[in-house]
Amino acid sequence: MYQLTMQRVNAALIHKKLLSGNATRLLATTKRSGLQKQVFALYRKLLRTSNAKDNDIATTPLQVQDQPSILKYLSDPESTTFATQKQFRNKASQLKRRDVDRIEYNIRQGEKYLTLLQMSGVTSIRRSSAA
Repeated sequence: MYQLTMQRVNAALIHKKLLSGNATRLLATTKRSGLQKQVFALYRKLLRTSNAKDNDIATTPLQVQDQPSILKYLSDPESTTFATQKQFRNKASQLKRRDVDRIEYNIRQGEKYLTLLQMSGVTSIRRSSAA
């Protein structure tokens, strides 16, 4: 009886945590490999950097009137954020989970892309239409 009561209490606490907004902390306790952590960290860095480039473009005086919302970048095919996200997802969909060598190769390529994106002379990167 005591064990059943404790299970109900634990279930109630988990439900309360999910409703209180701590779901990400509760669900983020899964163990990740070092390679998965590298991929997620690279993806976050790429999105942050490309979003910063898009924000820099939107704050120039000529572009402020043309861009009504910064949130538009996630779906705007002309934005650096959209191009980065699309390229990352396309490459990820072509890989198998067990193909560690290709994953590591793509991480190195992504880091090169990140350094290119972080250069001060680069204002934006867009996908080419002739692909």
